[in-house]
Amino acid sequence: MPSRPLVRAVLAALSAAVLSVAVSEQEAMGRSIMDKGKGASAEVTQRVKEPEQIVPSRSPSDALAPRTSALKDPSRLRIPVHPTKGTLEHTGRLIVKFADGLGVRASRRLGSALHSDGPTDLSFTNATLARYGATVRQAIDLDTDVIDGLLRRAFERSGRVQPDLRAMMIVEGIGEHSLVSAAQQLLALPEVQWVEIERKTGLAGGGGGCDGCGPPCGQDCRVENPGPFCGDSVCCELVGGVRPICTTPADEGGRWDEVCAALANLLCTPSAFGGGGYDTCLQPDPLPIFYEEAVVFGGSCFVPRAGVGCVEAECCRNTCFADVTCCTIAWDEECAALAMGIEECFRTSGYNFPGGKPTGNPFNPNPQSTSPLFDQQMLEIPQPPFAAPGSAPLALYTTARRAPDPYGGPNPPPPDLGPFEQFADVTRYRGGGLDLNAFAFLQNQFPGGGPFFNGRTITIGVVEPSALVDHEDLAVNPDGSGGTKILVEPGQTPLIICDQTVPPPTFSGSFYTAPQHGTAVLGVLAANVNEFGVSGIAPEATIRFYPTESVEAQGRLLTALTNATSQLSTPTATDPEPGNVILAPIQESGQPIWTSPSRAQVMNVGIDAGVTYVVPAGNAAQPVLEPEDEIGALAAANSITVGGCNPGFEASEPAVIGAGLNYCRTGISNFDTSGAGLVTVAGWGSGVCTLGYGDLFCGEIASVSDPCQTNLLRTYTARFGGTSAGAAQIAGVAALVQAFSKQIYEGLPLSPQNIRALLLAQSSIYPQCGTPGLPGTPDPAWVGDTLIGPGDASIGGFPNMRRIGVSIVSGTIGDENLFGGNDCTYKIICGTGISGNTFSIRELDRKFLRARTARPGRGQSASGLGPPVYYPPVSRILDLQVVRPTQLSNPQELLSVNVQVAGRPASSGTVIVSVFLYNARFNRWTWIGAQPMADVDAPLVFGLGPCSESQDFLANINGTQSIAARVIAYPLGSSGQVEIWYDRILIDFNNPLIPIPPPCGP
Repeated sequence: MPSRPLVRAVLAALSAAVLSVAVSEQEAMGRSIMDKGKGASAEVTQRVKEPEQIVPSRSPSDALAPRTSALKDPSRLRIPVHPTKGTLEHTGRLIVKFADGLGVRASRRLGSALHSDGPTDLSFTNATLARYGATVRQAIDLDTDVIDGLLRRAFERSGRVQPDLRAMMIVEGIGEHSLVSAAQQLLALPEVQWVEIERKTGLAGGGGGCDGCGPPCGQDCRVENPGPFCGDSVCCELVGGVRPICTTPADEGGRWDEVCAALANLLCTPSAFGGGGYDTCLQPDPLPIFYEEAVVFGGSCFVPRAGVGCVEAECCRNTCFADVTCCTIAWDEECAALAMGIEECFRTSGYNFPGGKPTGNPFNPNPQSTSPLFDQQMLEIPQPPFAAPGSAPLALYTTARRAPDPYGGPNPPPPDLGPFEQFADVTRYRGGGLDLNAFAFLQNQFPGGGPFFNGRTITIGVVEPSALVDHEDLAVNPDGSGGTKILVEPGQTPLIICDQTVPPPTFSGSFYTAPQHGTAVLGVLAANVNEFGVSGIAPEATIRFYPTESVEAQGRLLTALTNATSQLSTPTATDPEPGNVILAPIQESGQPIWTSPSRAQVMNVGIDAGVTYVVPAGNAAQPVLEPEDEIGALAAANSITVGGCNPGFEASEPAVIGAGLNYCRTGISNFDTSGAGLVTVAGWGSGVCTLGYGDLFCGEIASVSDPCQTNLLRTYTARFGGTSAGAAQIAGVAALVQAFSKQIYEGLPLSPQNIRALLLAQSSIYPQCGTPGLPGTPDPAWVGDTLIGPGDASIGGFPNMRRIGVSIVSGTIGDENLFGGNDCTYKIICGTGISGNTFSIRELDRKFLRARTARPGRGQSASGLGPPVYYPPVSRILDLQVVRPTQLSNPQELLSVNVQVAGRPASSGTVIVSVFLYNARFNRWTWIGAQPMADVDAPLVFGLGPCSESQDFLANINGTQSIAARVIAYPLGSSGQVEIWYDRILIDFNNPLIPIPPPCGP
C-alpha cells in the first residue's frame, strides 16, 4: 500500500493538473447550469450570431441535435386538412421557432415587432412580418423564471441541451390565402429553425374568402368550412340567426365551424329523411363526423321536444325511418314513445334500469337527493379471497371480468349472467376490464403500501379545454361536500359558456369549450369512492387541471402544456423525486399532438425532466402519421399514445369467433401500421361509465356561482368513448404504476421511457385481437377488425395489471432491468443526503443520488467499516461507504474487482474522487486511485494495482460475503457546500473484462 505522504503527493499533482484542465473547459463552455443569466458573448456573423446553447452540453454525444433539414423543407408547409372530413383544419396562426442562442424575444401579449437579447439584427424579419400585416407574441405566456427553471431541470436530469422555448412565437393576422407563402418566407430566414401552420385542437380561428350568405361562396353548409357563411342562403341566414358567429365577417372572427355545420343539419330543410341532404341525426356514414355535436344538440330520445332528432344517432335514424316527421317536423310525444320500443335506442344507455330500459327521462333533471350507484351490481360479484368486503371498484372498466365465460367446457350449461345481462344487452361486450383488485392485492403484500394506494403521492395534470370541476363526485369529501378536490391552474378559470339561443336540452351547457368531455375525463381518473356515482382509477392521486380555454385567455394550449410540465417536474420537500403524469386528451386534425412540432418540443423538454405524457391516438380511423422530423420522433418514441379498444368480445358472436375478439380496435380509433409502436397501448374506446353529459342520470342542483352549470353537477354517462376515454384510463394506470414503484423502490419513480416500455411489453398486456375481418366487411380499418397482418391497424394491447405489478416487484420488463442493474447499497459517512436512494446508484439512468459535502470530524477522519479513513486537508468532504454482496462462498473465488463511479458536480469547479477498498485480511482501507470527476457521463474506473491479492477484499459483512468501498469526493478551491450527483456506483467483480492484478516483480 502506498504511504500516506505519497498518496497526498499524487493527489496534489492530480489536483493541479485537473484544476488547469477544468478551468480551460469552463472557459470554453461559456457558463454553468447554476450560473443563470451570465451568457457568454458570441461572435456575430453578418445578421445572425452563432447559436449559444440554452444550457451547456455535458457531452457532445448526448446533446439533442434535431434533424433540422426536414424542418427547413418548405414543401412540408401545407394547410392542414382533416383526414376524414376533408375540411381545412388551421387556426389562422403560425408558430415560428427561432434558432437557439440568438435570444430572439417578443412581448407575451400581442405585439408587432421582435427584438433580440443579443446583437442579432431582426429588422429584415420584422419587415417580413409587417409585409403581411402580422402581429407576433411569445407562444408560451409564462414568466421567464418558470420557463428557464423547466429547462434547467430537464438538462440536469437528462444531460441533453434544451431548446430555447422563449424563442417560440405565435404569428397571427395573416389571411388564409397568404398563410403558406408567409410561412415559407419566414422559414427561409437563417434565424428561423422551423415554422408550423397551427392545426385546430378545439376552437377554430382564421379567415375565409366569403363575405355573405349564399352564392358565390358555394361552401357546403352541412360541413365545417374555414371561414364564415355558406352557399345555401336560406340555411346560412337561419343558422346565423341562432349563432351569429357563423355569419360574422372573417376579419371580426367569424367562422363556419362544426357547431354551425351541426346546426345546419338540425335546422335546415329538406332533411335527408325526406329525400334532402341535411342529416338531422348528425351522423353520416361511414364515420360520426358530428359525434360530439350530436351529444350537445340532440335531446333525449325518450322526451318530446320542439326540435328534430335526438342524441343517439343510431336510435335517431331508426326512429326516423319508422316516422320521418321525427326528423323533419319535431320529436314529439309519438317519437318519444316510438323510441322506447326500438332496441337500438338502448345500446349505450340505461343499463342500470330494470329490464334494461329506462323508466323515466335520463336527461330531465331528477329531483332525488342522492345520485344512484350505477354499478352497484359490481358489489354482488363474488370477489377473490383477498378482496375486502365492499372493495370492488365502482366503475365497470376497473374490474377484470364482467361476466362468466359462457363458452367454457364441451357442454356448458346456459350461462347465468345475472346482473351482467343488462350491461351485455346494451353494450354488446363482455369481459375485459382493468383488474385493479389484483393490483391492489399485490401492492398490499409489501410494506409501506398505505401512502401509495389508489395513486397517492402522484400528481396527474390534465390539459383540456374546460371541465365542470365542481361536480359532486369530484369533491374533497366523498359525500360531495367541501368544494372540489381538482386543483385548477392558478390564475385561470375554466371557460363555461352558456348560449341560450341554442336549442335544448339546456343540461348540456357549453359546446364551445366541451366541458362535458373534460368532466368525463376527470371522472375516469379521480371520481370519489363513495356510495353513489362511479369511482376513478386513481381516486387519491392529486389532480391538477390546466384549461386551454379559460376566462382569462383562449387558445392557450402551449402555455397550459408548458405550465403543467413545469409544475409537475418541480421537486418538493415531500416529493424530491416526482414521477408525475400529464394527460392531454386532445387531437389535432385527427392525429396525436406530437405530430405538431411546437407541442412535441414542449413534450420533449418535459420527458427529459421526468414527466410521463399520455395522449390519444385520435378518432379518425386513420394510420397515425410517422413523424417527419426528430422533434416529433423523440416525443412519439418517449410518450404513451393510446388507441381505443372494444371492452372484451362481442356477446352475440359464436364461440369460435368470440374467443378471438378480445380487445379489438374500436372503429373510430387511429392505429399504427409502421410497426414502430406509434400507438403504445389501448384503453376502452366505448361503454365507459363516468361523470358528465347526463344521458345516464341528471340530478337537480343549482350551481352556487355560475347559472350555466345549473343541473350539470350531478350528471353521469354510460357512453363515454373514443381514444380520449382510453387515454384517461391509461393515465390512471400510469399513476398507479408510479405509486407502486415509489412504494417498492424507496420513493424512486419509473422513467417515462420505462412506463412506456412496460405498456408495450407483450409480457404485461392482453394482446390485441388477431382475427381477420369478418365476411362482408368492406374495409377492416374502418370497422375495427384489426390485425390482418403484423403491424396492420395495431393499437398495442390492453394492460394486464397483475403482470404489470409483478414486473414492478421484480424490477424487470422481459429481460430488461428497471432498477436492478446491481445490488450495491450505500451509507453516507460524511455529508448530507438531499434526494435519491439505493436504487439511484444501480443504473446509468439519470436517477441521481444527490448529496452535499460536509465538514469532516476531528482529525480529518471518519469511521465506517474498519478503521478510520483519513481525508486530505480540505474544508468539506462527501464520503460514501458502498457495499455489494457477492454470493461467493470463500475469498479464493474472488478473482478480480474494480469500482466504477459515474457522477458529476452540480456546479462549476473541480472535484476529485478518491476510492478505497476494504482489505479484510489486514482490516484496513486500501487506496486504489483518485481521478477528477469529469463533466461527462462516462464512468471513472478504479482498479487494483500490482501486488494486490483480489481475495483479500472479500469480507464477511453482516453474515454475507461482500466487497466494500469508500468513494470520497472533495472539491478544490471551494470553502462552501458543494452538491454532488451520483448516477451509478458499481463494485464489479469476476468480470472477464477486469484485469487481474499483476504479481510483484518483473
